Amino acid sequence: MLPLTLLVLSISFFLVQSAPGSPFASAKSTEAAQARMRAKYGLDQPKHVQYGRYMARLAGFTYNSATAGYEWRPYPDFGESLSYQGRTVNDILLAAVPVSAFLGLFAYAMALVLGCGMGVLAAVRRNSWVDNAISGFAALATALPSFILGPLLVMLFSLTLYWLPPARLEWAFEWGYLRIPTLRTILLPAVTLAIAYVGYIAKLVRSSLIDVLGQDYVRTARAKGLPEWRVVVVHALRGALLPVVSFSGLALADLITGAVAVEAMFAIPGMGHYFIDATNARDYFLILGLTAFATIAVMMANLFVDIAYTWIDPRIRYE
Repeated sequence: MLPLTLLVLSISFFLVQSAPGSPFASAKSTEAAQARMRAKYGLDQPKHVQYGRYMARLAGFTYNSATAGYEWRPYPDFGESLSYQGRTVNDILLAAVPVSAFLGLFAYAMALVLGCGMGVLAAVRRNSWVDNAISGFAALATALPSFILGPLLVMLFSLTLYWLPPARLEWAFEWGYLRIPTLRTILLPAVTLAIAYVGYIAKLVRSSLIDVLGQDYVRTARAKGLPEWRVVVVHALRGALLPVVSFSGLALADLITGAVAVEAMFAIPGMGHYFIDATNARDYFLILGLTAFATIAVMMANLFVDIAYTWIDPRIRYE
């Protein structure tokens, strides 16, 4: 995990540095003012010096230009934001990550419940009209982009029925950086995110459960006279969830870190919102901080998937 994270951050650093434009260029700024700003943030140094200082900050060593030395802190320092004056990237991450995490987890919990239920129903009623209807919905859900589904939901539930607000979040609970939105404001963006994953999970559960229902241990459970719901839910479903667990790792990481279009559409102050602003403003340090968190989130999600395998299927062991 550590070498891969460093590799991704190294590639991202040089890609960001090679992008055209300047974070300090504007119609009102003079060349001298831009030079002073570049010197303030160390962007006037050679690329290898900037890279070395950035990697040192990730290890907690921050370069102090006044003393020409390094100061150590027991946490990574992603630097100061170039577009949000007076705010560090660490502060922005602390404010944005809980919002994106809650939205992603809520959307995936919704997708998991609905997708598993629909997949089980389609597998049990195989080749019936119920199976055909669920398969058709799954195909449509996975093909419909969120930037099209979101406005459609807003038009229906906000501008026509007036049931839900079209954008922005209201907070039901706030404690420092931890903020939990109200259900009425989180529902539309969560549904927009979840619909595609409902389709994916439903298809995975259906195909996997059909295969598991033909296994010998399932026939043995039926021969014992167990009710059909118990055979499916207790005995067969657990073995059918392995493909869903494999899919869940990257899906969770993608929902938490990659909901850029949905967060911009519903004016949600999460990671996607800040990533768009950072890209437009050429805010190098904020882009790299968000990339670092997304990389670590993907790594941790894959690690949890590997651990979950051994819990779901005792036959799997890692040496």
